[in-house]
Amino acid sequence: MDRHRETFSTCARLLLIGLLASCASLDAADPESAAAAAEDDTPRVAEDHAAFAITEEGPVRGVATDTTLVFRGIPYAAPPVGALRWRPPQRVARHRGVLDATRFANHCPQIAGAFGQGSTTEDCLFLNVFAPNPQHGRGRDRDRDDDRDGDDDGDRFGLRPVMVWIHGGALVTGESDDYDATRLVEQGDVIVVTINYRLGALGFTAHPALTAESPDHASGNYGLMDQQEALRWVRRNILLFGGDPFRVTIFGESAGGLSVHSQLASPGSAGLFQRAIVESGAYQLTQPALATVEAAGTAFATRAGCTDQTAACLRALTVEQVLANQGTGLAVATPVIDNKFLPLHAKLAQMSITQKIRRAMIGTASERSLLVRDKNKLVASAAIRSPKIQENEILMISMSRNVSDDVLRIIANNREWTQSHQVKLNLVANPRTPFVFSAKLIGFLREHELKALAKSKNVSGAIAQAARQQLNRKGK
Repeated sequence: MDRHRETFSTCARLLLIGLLASCASLDAADPESAAAAAEDDTPRVAEDHAAFAITEEGPVRGVATDTTLVFRGIPYAAPPVGALRWRPPQRVARHRGVLDATRFANHCPQIAGAFGQGSTTEDCLFLNVFAPNPQHGRGRDRDRDDDRDGDDDGDRFGLRPVMVWIHGGALVTGESDDYDATRLVEQGDVIVVTINYRLGALGFTAHPALTAESPDHASGNYGLMDQQEALRWVRRNILLFGGDPFRVTIFGESAGGLSVHSQLASPGSAGLFQRAIVESGAYQLTQPALATVEAAGTAFATRAGCTDQTAACLRALTVEQVLANQGTGLAVATPVIDNKFLPLHAKLAQMSITQKIRRAMIGTASERSLLVRDKNKLVASAAIRSPKIQENEILMISMSRNVSDDVLRIIANNREWTQSHQVKLNLVANPRTPFVFSAKLIGFLREHELKALAKSKNVSGAIAQAARQQLNRKGK
């Protein structure tokens, strides 16, 4: 009942805002354009292919094809420039008139490479909406195919499920328009939103000066905060694109998958999505502490010429200076445990109840990983012993609940693999791991990990009890 009330309330509010915005747009229209249009008697074919939608920030004009309605380059947050650089995203202001959403907008600053186009424009927090064209028909029977969990309220209201794509690129490169959602919209009869978010040093720098000025005493994770702000935009606006704000799935690949993990761990994401899909993103699941990333931020400031280590100097740097001095590799941009946006690392979030969602899918494309999951134990055991198996595959397999206890026993007995703290944690948290091995490994876990295990409802009672015993021995 509460959900129905919120749906109708949101719809009524958006309709009223849209009506007022549409009226205002008539007054705000460019008089020169209006005069030119009045003098032009030629048929306006392009107008026949325009699509319009209403948002809380004002009406937008996109493009209609035979099968889809596409709205490109819609701002979802205020430009993170000047004093807003290295601050949490701020809500976007209303626009006057009808926003032109026919072209993709700026990409976030990055160095040109195989996975992204070069950009030095900080005004880059835009998203794109792909929706089925109602004139093309209702598509497949969603009542039959989409709501197998019994949640068919969206269909009763004529609303479609929503999928929000988070691009990959090691958190340093990539853009919202690297994924064409047309086929997914046509075949899945869903609404797809793709987003930009701040990257590299501009998106993930933590620094003592930035932490000191923050009301939350935190810094870093700005790119992840952008993703969350985009989800808030979706929650406010997707209804009038025909989407169900209560059936939102976030999905991403590589760094986009890691971002999904991070959103699962963040308390601020609660209620913003109901399903999650991670594609090859189960890496770097143990994030560094704030002090560690602040030290890296201090080194970055020194390289960039800010030897006084002040926030003012950092914000005075040009984008070119930031990109030239941010460094390379995974250390450039990483989620950080800042005790605000991320109070615990992503692996622990899988064991906790911080974020309640209905479904989560985590996958990787490794052929060996598929063989390890084979029901034939001989095949699975041979696959896990492959000399070509990679560390990231062991990380994925050790957390999987679709492998046999024999496979997990082999991993637990391998001293090289269990040198990884993440593998130890995965094995202890995995209910498929034989208890005799979990009990041996639990003594290596850290205090906050033991506390999470002790409270978790997603591990066996024996493991929770063993975690409590470890805490008692440590006097915690």
